[in-house]
Formats: sequence, C-alpha cells, structure tokens
Amino acid sequence: MSSPTPTPNPWLPQAAYAVPRHPAPVDLRLDGNEGLAPSDALVGLLGELSPETLQRYPSPRGLEARLAEHFSVEPESALVTAGGDEGLSRLCRAFLGPGRNLVLPEPSFEMIRRFAEETRAEVRSVPYDGASYPTDQVLEACDAETSVIAVVSPNNPTGGVISSQDLRRLSEGAPQAILMVDLAYVEFAEEDLTPVALELPNAVVFRTFSKARGLAGLRVGYALGPARWLNVLRSVGLPYPVSAPALRLAEASLESPES
Repeated sequence: MSSPTPTPNPWLPQAAYAVPRHPAPVDLRLDGNEGLAPSDALVGLLGELSPETLQRYPSPRGLEARLAEHFSVEPESALVTAGGDEGLSRLCRAFLGPGRNLVLPEPSFEMIRRFAEETRAEVRSVPYDGASYPTDQVLEACDAETSVIAVVSPNNPTGGVISSQDLRRLSEGAPQAILMVDLAYVEFAEEDLTPVALELPNAVVFRTFSKARGLAGLRVGYALGPARWLNVLRSVGLPYPVSAPALRLAEASLESPES
C-alpha cells in the first residue's frame, strides 16, 4: 500500500504564470509594454547608495509620503506594493473568498482572474468586446455577494476605457463592492481617472512604475484610496515587499523633470 503524500489545494492554478515566448530573430518583447529605459542620472543613483541602505530592512514610508503629496492625499491613503500585481493580489485576498464573487469584464489582465480563483471566490465574467467599459452589463451581474468589481482602464489587452461618469455609476450602483481600479496604463489615456476614483468611498486605485516610467525591473507599484481600505491591504501584505534600492529609485523618478 502506498503511503500518503502532501497535496496542494486543488483550486490553485495548475501551473505558474509564464509569458509565452516564440523564436524570433529580434527580441522585441512588445507584449510587456515596458516604457523607455530610465535616464542615466536615475540609474546612476544605484552607485550612490550607502552600505546602510543595503544592510537595513527597507521602509516604504518615504515613498508613500511622496506619493501622498503627489496625489494630494493623506499618507495613510497611499500604499507601496511589489508592482501593481501584488496590490491586486492583496485586494483579492482581503475581500474575496468562498461565497463571494468578483465581476470581471473579459478579456482583461489575466492575473486578476488567477488571484480571485486562489481565494475560491466565484468569478463572474462579463463580455468586454467594445471600446467602452460594459458598465450596464457589469451592474446587471452584481448581487449582494459581489465584493469586488474589476475596472482596468485602459484595458489590457483591448485598450478600452471607462468614463468618469460610468465609474461613478459603478460606485453608486454597487456600494457593497470594492472597485478595483487598475490604472497601470493611465499615462496613455486621454483622461486620468485617479482624481475621480479618489472621490469614491469604495474605490481603490492601483498604479505602477513599470509602464510609462520604464522601471519594470524595480517591481514597484502603489495603491491609493480610503485609509480604511488601505489599512486592510497593509494587513495582508508582507512586511518588506519592496527593496530599498527600488524604493529610492522610484522616489527619485517622481522628482525628475520628465515626470
């Protein structure tokens, strides 16, 4: 008789996330959507880091304070994460679970579905086949157990956007749900929805240094929103998610003239 062996949770993804790669004579990697390389001055800051910077555990408070100033919010309303992905993961772990559901227009950023399924929540898929966010269909899919609504604008991979009016409609039409407002590509949109989202009581904004700022290798993202929700996200994260060098360069990028 064979002995029992450890078994992972059956609802977890069967394989790790991996970007498809195809043989090609030139390695363009346009699918990653990273911005242009950062300036030499910014890269040069790596050589100016003190030994203590590497010796001590990092604190995100400096960058969070700078982000709060940049977006005119209280320091408690800014949270640094290990890339925007980790922020989305925190929100799913904090607000989703058995008996709850996420309303997700698809196609969209595929990690959102993976993060939700890891919590054993139901994922309610809404077709996203136009240039505009399917607000009416999303609201129709919501019920009392809807705890998260995904809003990716511009949408990855379609480029569709949501209007400020429809974002407000979602907030008012589903007050029981957190609006997961993923603005990773907002610098490429005609309208920055960050100020509008920050006015809403049930919206959390996720942004990143990876795309327009060209700092994907640092893995620095951040969340903005009501302090009561960000404190929940803090409680489900690791104590030191972002390295000290990454924090320093991200903060410096906010201070650069091209920002």
